[in-house]
Amino acid sequence: MPEEPKTPFWNTLAGLITAIAALITAIGGAVALWHGSSKQVEPGPAASQAAAPTAVRPSHPTPKPQSASQSASAPLLEDGIYELYTWNGPRQKNGLLLHLRKVTDDRYIAEFSSPAEVGYTWSGELQRKQNSWSISISTYTPGNPPWAGNSDEMPGGRFNPSGTAYNIIVEGPLVTFRGSNSEYVWKKKE
Repeated sequence: MPEEPKTPFWNTLAGLITAIAALITAIGGAVALWHGSSKQVEPGPAASQAAAPTAVRPSHPTPKPQSASQSASAPLLEDGIYELYTWNGPRQKNGLLLHLRKVTDDRYIAEFSSPAEVGYTWSGELQRKQNSWSISISTYTPGNPPWAGNSDEMPGGRFNPSGTAYNIIVEGPLVTFRGSNSEYVWKKKE
């Protein structure tokens, strides 16, 4: 019996799929290399936390990101009003505001407000404890329908950042509160 001629590997379906996978991998690597990454990764209280969304890169040069949780010198947080820029990745609507007032380097009075149609407000303290920051809410006003009673008002939700420890990263006008289950990026209002 004559032996059938062997088809070269790259002419088979398996070879074609392998070539396409290699091409996709090469293109993805080139895109990642071209765009780079501005993520600041820090060890947090939960070392097994999921990867955080890509940080927002401002269009103007900013100083090297610094972690307020690791700084024992001058505070990196400033008094002022901050608007919620992103929450767990997606850009947020205007009007979700956090007002910080310094009491000490490790303690701030924090007040949150939302537009009237949403209705959420709270006040409390942002306090550094060892290597992380936490928010304790003393006064809370639930939102108006349809927002009332949904997951946004639960601890770690968009309108309620209590109940977790945060690493705080300051990058120009952006202040990131990175917790084990949520990430808030606030932009200082001028």
